[in-house]
Amino acid sequence: MQQVLDRDDDFRERVADGADEKDLGRASWLFLHRPDGWGAELSLLRAAANEEHQEESATRREHAAERRLAQLGTTLTRLRDELAAAERSTASSERALASERTARLELERSRDELTQRAANLETDRSRAVRNLKDAEARDVGRLDELRAARSRIGELEKLVAQAQDLVAGGEGPAGGEGSGHGGFQRSESGVGGPVESEIPERSAGITDRAASSPWDGTDPAAVASAVHQAAAAANALSLALDRAAQLLTPLPAEPESPVPADPDAAASSAAVKGSRPPRRSPIRLQRGVVEDSAQGVEQLLATPEVVVIVDGYNVSMEAWPLLDGGAQRSSLIAMLGAVQARTGASFHIVFDGDDDGRRPSVGAPLPVRVHFSHAEVEADDVVLDMVARLPTDRPVVVVSSDRRVRDGARRLGANIIRSSDLLSLGRN
Repeated sequence: MQQVLDRDDDFRERVADGADEKDLGRASWLFLHRPDGWGAELSLLRAAANEEHQEESATRREHAAERRLAQLGTTLTRLRDELAAAERSTASSERALASERTARLELERSRDELTQRAANLETDRSRAVRNLKDAEARDVGRLDELRAARSRIGELEKLVAQAQDLVAGGEGPAGGEGSGHGGFQRSESGVGGPVESEIPERSAGITDRAASSPWDGTDPAAVASAVHQAAAAANALSLALDRAAQLLTPLPAEPESPVPADPDAAASSAAVKGSRPPRRSPIRLQRGVVEDSAQGVEQLLATPEVVVIVDGYNVSMEAWPLLDGGAQRSSLIAMLGAVQARTGASFHIVFDGDDDGRRPSVGAPLPVRVHFSHAEVEADDVVLDMVARLPTDRPVVVVSSDRRVRDGARRLGANIIRSSDLLSLGRN
């Protein structure tokens, strides 16, 4: 449109006739009417407009910069708050780490102390075993001394008897059987000794006047010495017997065996009550609980006055198949001792005896009762026999995975636990 107005002056004049400066503005009016000097004034107006546009643009840019600066300030404040929170979290983590390190050091010190205590206890146990063996050796020596003292007392008793015979002979009438050489005879015990050998020599010089004394032909000092020796030997014997009684007294930690010593005790007691002994009833568990389960095992072993009979090698062979017989027995006894202390049940372990029928030696008191079968008897038979001999009102639990033992014990009214279930309880 500007190019058309520049080329066609008539068209521009016609447009200018209807144009007002108020409606168009000064620059547009100058362009249409073109009075003298309009070009310079128009250039000035253009320059002013450009300057005003630049100022407006600068103002807008300044406002945008201010808004950006405010946003950056807000972002900086937020970042500072996040940094402060991170520093607080880091400080808390460092304190927690320091506390954990301190607790770890305490645990390590406690572990070292427990390890040292365990080593000390093991040393004390070894020392106690050695002391026990030394005490046994001393007791054997004391028993030998006791036998020697008994022999010495026998000799002294013979001497005292001879002295009494001499005193009785001295009190007889002069010239009779109790006087002179023929008046001193051998004692009724028939044992001669130093007193008897001196009788002829002492009786040879006896006079009628001296025969009236009750000590004629005797040595009162020798008799008194013999009596004192007999008293000392009797005192030593009393002390030795008292010591032996203390050593032979059973330890109170081991409860009395619930199995009758007499095989016919259960049958005789049943005969007193009636012609037919009552049948044992198994322990009733809670509804939904079975015997061969962890909960069932715990309920059975928690039954008051329950007796638990364990098929020893059946359990130990399943738990420690690579160990020898002695190591298996020791491991099983130690494990069941802990279970007995925890549950209160009375445990009896039955092992097969040696080939020659001898019971393996035990070096220390055992926490549970241990039984060994004879060479010609299997441990299975001993287990079933023990169940049959126990009173029928006593709850009994048999531990075995052997089919024959389980069936036989169930027929006798006992509850059954598998070896694996008992091992699971003992290892927890």
